[in-house]
Amino acid sequence: MDKKQVVIQLTLNSVYFFIMVGVFIYGEIPILIGKDLFLPARLYDPPDMMRGNYLRLWYDISSLPRNISNEEFKREQKVYVYLDEHGNPVKLSRNLEKLHSPFSHVIRGKIGRVWSDSIRIDYGLEAYFTSPEIAKRLEERWDELKLIAHIKTTPWGDARLYNIIEERAPLSPN
Repeated sequence: MDKKQVVIQLTLNSVYFFIMVGVFIYGEIPILIGKDLFLPARLYDPPDMMRGNYLRLWYDISSLPRNISNEEFKREQKVYVYLDEHGNPVKLSRNLEKLHSPFSHVIRGKIGRVWSDSIRIDYGLEAYFTSPEIAKRLEERWDELKLIAHIKTTPWGDARLYNIIEERAPLSPN
């Protein structure tokens, strides 16, 4: 290899390196600077060993009433869901409002289905990968579990599922 080819190869490797670092940092920004949001979650599809060790989650904000917005929505359309400090949906919009919104959290999602009375929204927070041991343990009681999803949100709508917490039943006084 001559000197010119070495310089070209080093330049291309540097560009690839910086692209990969950028992709990693972009994915981690909600974890690093995001606000904490805790939402109740339910398993709606038990783990399947053929598909891997992940849990399929359903949130109350996955299905919103049509009267939450006057706008018309289509399947696969990007939307923003505005939540109060307790995680209750307040507003649904196709547009992101200014970053200093009066709402506590905003999560970007995609319209899954539109019915006459409700709208299903997918947020990309529905799959949680876990170890085979935990997946097996949860698979045995998937329909009775009460889970809390710890989500990190940014002001521009990015959100990441940070952790799943199993809600324990209160101890009996006996």
